[in-house]
Amino acid sequence: MKCPRCHHDVRQEDHFCPYCGYDLKNRAKVTPFQYPLLPLLLIVFLVVVLPIASSIYSTVNILHDDLQDAATFTIKPVEENETRGKLYSFDSIASFQKNVGNADDFLEPINNYTTTLNKQYATKFTAQASFVIYSDYDVRINLVEKAHLSDTELLTINRIYDRKQEDEQIISYTKSHLSHFDELTLGNERERISTFMPVQTYDALVTKMLKQKDVFEEKKDRIGHYGIGAYLKNASLVIYQDGDYYKSTLRITTNGDHSLKR
Repeated sequence: MKCPRCHHDVRQEDHFCPYCGYDLKNRAKVTPFQYPLLPLLLIVFLVVVLPIASSIYSTVNILHDDLQDAATFTIKPVEENETRGKLYSFDSIASFQKNVGNADDFLEPINNYTTTLNKQYATKFTAQASFVIYSDYDVRINLVEKAHLSDTELLTINRIYDRKQEDEQIISYTKSHLSHFDELTLGNERERISTFMPVQTYDALVTKMLKQKDVFEEKKDRIGHYGIGAYLKNASLVIYQDGDYYKSTLRITTNGDHSLKR
């Protein structure tokens, strides 16, 4: 026969199992669990089931509270600066003139400025402008005047007029179709450059650029997108590759009152 507890073979006449000591004559019922089932289930409930149920209940309550709060919460619109809330924008002089009743008050100074440039440089400037109207009394104008002074020279004057901020003017002079480093310092154009840039600023840029001559000679066949340049706080002189040639761009930025109409 076999012991009901440990299942080892025992003799029929044995009173106790020689392996586990089980009383073979009294044969109490044996279950697969040596511990009472009910206490074990209670432990599982307290340790596993109850914490999970508590967590789910808390999450539901939090979501419920959030939804209750949301019912009384109002999402407010983004507040724009009261003096800079854009009303209209126009990307050309023609559209500005067509849609703004007193457009000529602003376009007349632009026309006068263009005429002045034409006389100063003895050439024809083309004016382009964009306009942003923030209020009845607040406008920003971005005016770009361009002229080809010769087949190889381009002068661009970008005048940003803003009633609420300090105005800005950026003048760029580019000369192209150049071959040698000495030409790229624009020394032959010194007199013309003096009409839009203080000669002291120009001389300081040239001094810095001359220190770049060895770099230019070394990299002139592979000058990158940013070019080789000399820089000051508000001005720069940069050499760029231009096909089989090179070009130099001289740029100066000034801030102040570049008024069209106050």
